Amino acid sequence: IQAIPGDAEVWNLLNWHALEELEHKSVAFDVFRSVRGTERVRRRVMAVMIPLLLLLITAVLACSVARDPEARRQPVRLVRETYRLYRGPILRGVIPELRQYLRPGFHPDDIDTNALLEQWQEELFGTEGALVGYLK
Repeated sequence: IQAIPGDAEVWNLLNWHALEELEHKSVAFDVFRSVRGTERVRRRVMAVMIPLLLLLITAVLACSVARDPEARRQPVRLVRETYRLYRGPILRGVIPELRQYLRPGFHPDDIDTNALLEQWQEELFGTEGALVGYLK
């Protein structure tokens, strides 16, 4: 999904948010376990939430497009790009990642995100980082 073109400032914001989420990826999971959340409940909830997440993504995308006059003027291009989005980053990237959550005994720390964290920290906040000028 990183390859989708767009405004650099939007990507900086999204990458910063993703960086924050990755830094705290297991907090809610650990709280769930500490209040005696069971594997059975966790796996059942995820089995329901994954399809709902895809429906939500689709609904948000549809609402966004419906409000964009440029997209409405190019319906063929819109359909083609939407198809590529779902066949590419969503089906090949997001869904396989989400399926891991269904695995018995799964913990978010099982997914090594250290290299990605380091990359985004450097790109956003390193010496030449995109967001260095925004820091106070």
